Amino acid sequence: MRCNPGHSFPPASKHSLAGDFVFCWWKTTPLIASWRNACCKKRDFTVSIATDGKQAISATQKEEFDLILMDIQMPEMDGFEATAEIRKREKLTGRRTPIIALTAHALKEDRERCLSAGMDAYVTKPIRPAELFTVIQNILQSSAAGDAPTLLTPVPSSR
Repeated sequence: MRCNPGHSFPPASKHSLAGDFVFCWWKTTPLIASWRNACCKKRDFTVSIATDGKQAISATQKEEFDLILMDIQMPEMDGFEATAEIRKREKLTGRRTPIIALTAHALKEDRERCLSAGMDAYVTKPIRPAELFTVIQNILQSSAAGDAPTLLTPVPSSR
């Protein structure tokens, strides 16, 4: 993830993006922590951190979240396995939490694999704040309206 010192994040829209989010990143570096804190402060997010897929599942069992940002490559249980388990458990509750895949894999096939695995959107690394916030806003607005999300994630080209 890239974050330039003094980088300005896109302004919040007229629709509130505040909410409780699970960030599933297994590499928590000072740069990621700084970026995450800037995001939270600007957007009034409440964030819970899960360092692997098992922790993400555990967090979703303890409380409800508005959105999950799911890193695909994590130890213990990857993002695909964690998403499958979360979706399985959601069938019992009737509640569905939007999941956005975060991945360095940028081919069209990778995007399709994430969406087929039950994720609602796909954002490639390095994370571009404007793109991420556009996807988050779209997902949350669709979720609030009870609609299926209209994906704004770019479709990568095949190699």
